[in-house]
Amino acid sequence: MGRIEADLGRAKGQADQIEEIALQLESLARNKIAGALSDLSQAWQGDNAGMFVQKGGRLEEQMVQTAADLKIAAENLRNAAERLYQAEKRAEELADRRSYGGGGMR
Repeated sequence: MGRIEADLGRAKGQADQIEEIALQLESLARNKIAGALSDLSQAWQGDNAGMFVQKGGRLEEQMVQTAADLKIAAENLRNAAERLYQAEKRAEELADRRSYGGGGMR
């Protein structure tokens, strides 16, 4: 495997890691935070409890949004890596043609 392919594989691997972190963050927000807030609202009554649960709900929403943003970033990384790979392969082909006299300027 050449350098270009290795770079592409590394970038895709990093995108996969970002996406995995996003899934974990989303799961944490939707399951753990939401469950804790639900339990809290049942156990704690009063004005302060309501405000705390509202703040917790906003935190959950922010975590879910951050997870969505991370997924987009991972996809953008994959797309950019693929475009760069294609451009480098094309440049490599053009360089090979010129080196072997296969159609370059004379």
